[in-house]
Amino acid sequence: MSENKKDNLKYALCYIPFFSIVIFFIEDKKTDELRKHIKYAIFLLLAYILLYMFLGWMMGAILSLLYIIISVFLWYKAYNWENVDLEIIDDIEKKIKDKM
Repeated sequence: MSENKKDNLKYALCYIPFFSIVIFFIEDKKTDELRKHIKYAIFLLLAYILLYMFLGWMMGAILSLLYIIISVFLWYKAYNWENVDLEIIDDIEKKIKDKM
């Protein structure tokens, strides 16, 4: 398996819940692209957890389905080397960095 295939598999695996956190702590050589996928996956997971807590179990099924669809879509794009840019998350990160 070539190094590129390993990389795109790492990028795709980030979108499996909690796996991105494991990659963040275990991976020694984090490229900018890998950091971006880790950031997106963690933000998506945290948003899902917070929305699930606030909206409760009634909206939980719809929210879970939406989370799975978005994760699979991002996983597919990352695995096929398509550019994944979520400007909303990047803007939030930039605002947080500016305030610190």
